[in-house]
Amino acid sequence: MKAWIGQHKKDLFLCLSMVLVVAFLLLCVKLWQKQGGYVVVTVDQKVVGKYPLQKDLEIKIDAHGGYNTLVVKDGFASIEDADCPDKLCTHQSKIQCQNETILCVPHLLLLTIEGEKAPVDFVIWIEKEWCA
Repeated sequence: MKAWIGQHKKDLFLCLSMVLVVAFLLLCVKLWQKQGGYVVVTVDQKVVGKYPLQKDLEIKIDAHGGYNTLVVKDGFASIEDADCPDKLCTHQSKIQCQNETILCVPHLLLLTIEGEKAPVDFVIWIEKEWCA
């Protein structure tokens, strides 16, 4: 065992370095993700509703001869029930950060998390001098 470690020290160091770099990048991405303000429901490329993530609710969405049940709870949005054949949308994880999505292909349903309007960073006052 010791001989094997001695022969592969550089390989082990390289693998460990790569794992640490990937872990650091994933941590950075998670820290810089912005939490969304509302979930946008789109059916066949048409927005059919916008719901705040701060308010718990359950909504049945009719889409292309079927339904999906949107549940917003504790700041997360998810599809809890659907009558599509594969039910892949019900197995997707809950979403809460901006630009995260849940897609139901058979019903052409898309849930997207969007942020609230950006706050005003500064105001510029322009004064005009009137000359007579």
